[in-house]
This record gives sequence, structure tokens and C-alpha cells, in this order.
Amino acid sequence: MFIRIISSTFLALFDFYGANQLRRIAIFHYHLLPGGVTSVIILSVQAVLKYLPDIEKIILVSGKEENAMEVRNKIVAGFDNLDKEKVEVRIVPQIGYANHGERVNEERTVKIEKILMQEFGGYLWWVHNYHIGKNPFLTQALLNIAVKNPSQKIIFHIHDFPECSRYENLQFLKEHTVPPIYLNTGNIRYVVINTRDYALLVASGLSAERVFLLHNPVDPFKVDLSRKPYIREKLQRVFSSDSASFYPDKPFVLYPVRAIRRKNILESGLISSLLEEPVNLVVTLPGVSEQEKEYSALVKTCYNEGLITGLFNIGNKLDAESLTLTDIIASSDVVISSSIQEGFGYLFINAPGWGLPLFARYLDILDGIRDFFSDLSCYFYREILIPLTENEKGKLLKRYRERIRYLSELISGDSLNRLTEEIEALLSSKVIDFSYLDAEYQYFILKTINKDSSFCKEIKLLNNETIDQFRSLLYAEQPPAEEKIIDAFGMARFARSAEEVFNSLERESERCHEEEISHHLAEDQSDPVQEYLMDRFARREYLRLLYE
Repeated sequence: MFIRIISSTFLALFDFYGANQLRRIAIFHYHLLPGGVTSVIILSVQAVLKYLPDIEKIILVSGKEENAMEVRNKIVAGFDNLDKEKVEVRIVPQIGYANHGERVNEERTVKIEKILMQEFGGYLWWVHNYHIGKNPFLTQALLNIAVKNPSQKIIFHIHDFPECSRYENLQFLKEHTVPPIYLNTGNIRYVVINTRDYALLVASGLSAERVFLLHNPVDPFKVDLSRKPYIREKLQRVFSSDSASFYPDKPFVLYPVRAIRRKNILESGLISSLLEEPVNLVVTLPGVSEQEKEYSALVKTCYNEGLITGLFNIGNKLDAESLTLTDIIASSDVVISSSIQEGFGYLFINAPGWGLPLFARYLDILDGIRDFFSDLSCYFYREILIPLTENEKGKLLKRYRERIRYLSELISGDSLNRLTEEIEALLSSKVIDFSYLDAEYQYFILKTINKDSSFCKEIKLLNNETIDQFRSLLYAEQPPAEEKIIDAFGMARFARSAEEVFNSLERESERCHEEEISHHLAEDQSDPVQEYLMDRFARREYLRLLYE
């Protein structure tokens, strides 16, 4: 059990920070490897440096050395006259991913505390995904520091919640931290990236003035779609031998993601297979983590067996062939997304910016920005229905009940009962949304429609309108969207919003909020914010078997 102790000497030692702290920023993440959070960090630093000239220095703090300097160089390459010393990289291995199964280690937490205060005390800390369950020792160290030192300003930038489908991570977090992990103190600001998460945090009991909505920054770039014939010809020469069924003269349906479970790749394969003419589903990268390798291998099998036509895992081969992702975009006719979970959804915004139509599964994170898509060539579908036999219905119900039992130690009885009712209602019908199937059963469906024309026809009839919309988008024009993107999500807008977060911290008194601190130091303290989030995320859409 970790104990948080306030030291008056410790508090006084750092009381000199003042406003200077907000002009020097330390940005923390477990790594700076290519991925969604890293992309946000690159663009957000560029936006802050460009539009907030008072910022004196930014340090990128990573738990891994790999790709860290490349990220820093990419940031500064976007400026002609920037003092290159203004952006620095520091590697702190102790903040990288921790191994699941490690024992409680108070010394490790204390060591992280000391490193952070010695190396970065006096900076504003901007921490990405502080509590995602990848390193609970870092989480605890940050919480301890926030309590001990109210002069240390911290932004917790939440891209993903451990309470939302990441139950293994949540368990790891709970084993190594003392609640609450959501502190409601004056030196902390919470930043979220969509209106769903903003509404949840405000409703959870956190002070509304300490929660901010900060959409990811988008820097749109134009793609020369007139190069399509030339690139298609080159792709045919380079990749024809890599795919069992690649049709260079047919439409290209681009899904530029890794083949991981939440991207629900086989659903995009199913939709593409329901058209009369073949199309090429282009999935750029494989899943590489231990948790995703099996799913990625199944996606590859679907391509190898011709169940999905197109190209898979070409992203890592582009450099060797003097091709880029921009070339792949330019060769495409439509962007697709069958993802069942996103934090922000860059692909939804980028597709119109590239000049391509968008066909995507609707997610609740889009609720606050639906109007953005109103006059664009976009279609959002809600479900892909599949006939379900009584035998398969029974098997799925058993699997889902097992999932619910697993959660019994994490969520309340009322939430479990409601979740059970939702699952039973889902499986009371003769049809089911494809995304609620496990990956192996999805594979079975793809194989079945390939050899059973009547079954394929039945699925087409169930999803007639959705398939018609998909077909029409293959040949649709996308109106210019660059100005619209800049207005809604551009770099200047992001910088202004970030400045509001900084200023709110500057306005907050630096005195120790004794009532808040004593509340959070209470022994055996519960975490009402987390309990609320666990309840709100205990929904069937976050329990899909694909998450297993």
C-alpha cells in the first residue's frame, strides 16, 4: 500500500515556480514510436510553437529511445527560423511500459517521483494517457507528486480510458495504485479529445472548470489524385505477386491502419465482398503486439485465401519501392473504417482532406462533430446484420456471459445486471450485428458467403441500403474540405484551446488546497469518478468478443 505524505518542506522548496512554469513544458509518454498518440504529440508541439511564441522550451520525455529523435527532428523540420534548442528529448526508461504480473513495488514509484522532480521540476507537465494501465508505477508517482506539491502544474491528456474495454490494463492499474486515480485538485487539468469523454468526466464529479475538450490537431495536406493511373501501374508491378486476388483496374478501398482487433478489419472485408464487382481492400500494416498477432494472422489468411481481395501489409514495403503512404492515398477511390472504438478518429477527418469519400461505422465519439460531415461525401452505417442460427446464438450467449462473469470483480452488481440484459436483448433476435461476433466466427462468415450464394444474397438483402451507399461512394467526388478542417480542427484553433488550459492553471491559486488534499489522503479512499466511468462504460458495445 502506497502512502501519500505531505511535507511542508517539500511544498516550500518548489513554491518559486510561478508563471515561468507555464512557459516551459515537459511532455510525457511511454514511448514515441509511430502511432496515434505520437502523431498528436508532433502536431500539438508544432501548433504550440507556431502560435504561442511565449513558450520558451519543450522537452519530450519518453520511456524508449527508439524513434524519439526522429520525432523531435520531424517537429523542428516544420520551421525555418526555430531555435533548435527549444525542443529537446530526454529518455527516462522508468516511465516506459511495465510488465503485467509485477509485484507491488513502492521503491520503484518513489524512484520515478525523484527523477521527475529532479529533472523536470519547474516545468508544466503534459502527460499523455497517464492512467491507461501500461505503467501503474508512473501513474502512482504522478498522483503522489500532485498531492505533495500543489505548485507542480499537471495536464492529464486522456486519449483512452482503462475503464473502456481495457479490463486487463485496469486490473493491473488497480493492483499497483491507491485510489483515487482521478484527483480533483487545483494543480491538475484533465484534457479529453471528444465530447463523449468530456460529458462523462464532467458528470462524474470532477470540477467542470478543470476538464477541457481539446480536439486533436489536424494539419490537412492535399493529395494529387491525378497521379492515380501511374501509381496503380506501379502497384501492379510491385505487389501483384504478394496477393492472391489483386485487381489493379478495380476500385481501391483504403483502410490505412494496423490489423488490430478494434479496427474490425474482417467487417470491411465482408462489406467489400458484398459488391457485384471485385474491389481492392488495402490494409496497410499488420498488428505487431503479442495481443494482436493472432488476429493479424487471421486477416492475412483471409487475403491469402481470396476471401478478401486487395492488398495487405504493404506499408512496410513502400520505402524500398520508392513509394509513400501519400501515393497509396492518391491511388484510392474511397476510405473505409469499420473500427469499433476510437478516441478521436483521425481517419474520419483526414479522408475528406485527402479529397476522398468516407464510408465508416458510426461511433459515439462522433456525436459532437456530426455537423462537420453534413455537406461532405461521407456515409456512416450503424450495423452490418448477419443471420444467426439458434445453435450459434446459444454459443455466443455463453461466451458473453463468461465475459460478464470476468467483470464481476471490477464493476457493480447493478451494472452487471444491466449489461446482462443488454446482451440477452442483443441475442434475442434472428440477426446480429457482425461486429458482435468473435474473429473466428467472422472468418467463418467470410468463407460461407464465398461458397454459398443464397447465404450471400440473404446478407445483401439485410444490408441493402448500406451496400448501395458504399457502392455509390466508390465513384463519388469529395468537395474541397481543407478550409472546413482548418476552421474546426486546425493548428491555430488547437493552440488557442491549449492556451486556455495553460491559463486556467495560471489563474488557479498555488496555495495548498488543504480540504481537497485531506480528502484524497483519506485511508481506504474510494474513487467515485472511476466508479462512475466503470458504470457508464459497462455497455454491450464495449464488451464485444473482438476485445478478448
